[in-house]
Amino acid sequence: MVRAIAIFVLLALSSLTRAETLDRVAISIDRAVITEQQIDEELRVTAFLNNAPLVRDAAARRAAAQRLIEQSLVDRDMASSRIPAPAPADVATYFNQVRAAAPSNFASALARYDLTEDILQQHLAAQLALLRFIEIRFRPALGISDSEIETAYQHEIADWKTTHPDAQPPSLDAARDQIRNTLVAARTDQALD
Repeated sequence: MVRAIAIFVLLALSSLTRAETLDRVAISIDRAVITEQQIDEELRVTAFLNNAPLVRDAAARRAAAQRLIEQSLVDRDMASSRIPAPAPADVATYFNQVRAAAPSNFASALARYDLTEDILQQHLAAQLALLRFIEIRFRPALGISDSEIETAYQHEIADWKTTHPDAQPPSLDAARDQIRNTLVAARTDQALD
């Protein structure tokens, strides 16, 4: 009888200590990890925000993993640079903008992508943090000279004349701000990379 109880206790304890795989580590960055579940969640959020079909192929998973790696590195840099996270009010405003742009039944749209409002808000907060990081870290150092704007204008006008042969192109003064913004965005992307 004692032996039967001992076997029963051992079986009960072994079932308690049996490990189950809840999520697999996909990527390790120093002490941080990115799990398969995080990659899948990133895919679902991206598809939702783009109002696109959910694609889980290898290329989409690599792109999602790359975005999560970049976010992890930005989070680390923000913490060491003491760049503050976005305010909850900013995240709420962004969330409301996304909600307003979403299909008429927001809850069912979220459900289609197996998302909750909390998950979406977390991802939107991460996007705002990335934008703030870029703005603080890179934009002040990006000076665009007038000669660069004029060179870009000449390239754009040459392209514009081939697609609009009978129309008058916009003047340099009218296009200056748009060209500056395009050049700043391109340099920001290069600096971030």
